[in-house]
Amino acid sequence: MGVRSPAAPLTALLTVVVLTAVLVAPAAAHAPEPHHITVQAGPYPVEVGFSEWPPLAERSLDITFTPEGGIEGKTATLTMVGLAGTDFQDSGPLGRHPRQRDRWGLDLIALPLAGTWTMELMVDGPEGAGAATVGPIEVGPRPGPPAIAAYLVGVLPLLAVIGLVVAGWRRVRPGQTTDGGSWA
Repeated sequence: MGVRSPAAPLTALLTVVVLTAVLVAPAAAHAPEPHHITVQAGPYPVEVGFSEWPPLAERSLDITFTPEGGIEGKTATLTMVGLAGTDFQDSGPLGRHPRQRDRWGLDLIALPLAGTWTMELMVDGPEGAGAATVGPIEVGPRPGPPAIAAYLVGVLPLLAVIGLVVAGWRRVRPGQTTDGGSWA
């Protein structure tokens, strides 16, 4: 057996730490937004970014709002209106986006229905208040198989277990045996 260098374990540890840092860094970064729309909300030009374009119903989506000059000293309220005037549950005051703290945003929302949506944005700041409408935005149909097919696949194991219980019950017939009620 040869003599081992005392620096070998330290070198291995340093290699693992560097590789971990290099491989994890891209995962923490925010993906670029493929579609941007610029609207004028009173005195404020606002860039609206979408993480997926075109948006699809029931598919996760990030929406960011970046006013010119940043968000400091400004507040914003968003109302999302879908089919037949239905209001979306995430409507209300906009907070900072969790991964892009320099802008307002909605993180991982999913629009529930396909069709035409609009966003009404109200911005209030030192230069006054303003409103803008983003849209109409055409939201495509839900991707993947129909919902009933997905639920059916999920229920099949339960139906199999129920079938096994019924088959076992019929085979044993606990109500017709003499041992069914005795504990001795």
